[in-house]
Amino acid sequence: MATECINVYMNNPTEGAKDGTCVSNGTFTAPIKLNFSGDHSGATRQKVKLAIRTEEGFKTVGETIIRANDAINPRYPRGFLSWTEEGEFRLEISTTDAITETNKIFYLLGTAHDGEFEEAGLDKSLSLEVLYLIKKI
Repeated sequence: MATECINVYMNNPTEGAKDGTCVSNGTFTAPIKLNFSGDHSGATRQKVKLAIRTEEGFKTVGETIIRANDAINPRYPRGFLSWTEEGEFRLEISTTDAITETNKIFYLLGTAHDGEFEEAGLDKSLSLEVLYLIKKI
């Protein structure tokens, strides 16, 4: 999501640290990858640990909202979010806690619906949207 002030990170980021790989923003040079098996057992799911943090010298104020948007089928979305690995997954999560320059962990649950048989490849239909107000500190 590489923006000037706030970014999402992948590759097993650590709560309170400054690690992980920055997720690309529209360039798909560092996309979040989900791998599903075609075992015909119904919906397959995969959880991915992610983090959000600001650039140094910034913090969010007020409410920060993260949304999972499915451009292909918004009626039956394939991405859900939660602040905890075992929490309730929703299309949108929010917090009024300040997001700072250290990682705040959240999880993406990607799903493939029963009956969806498609060739492996790059699917650009699922995106994350972050709504926030930021302040220089």
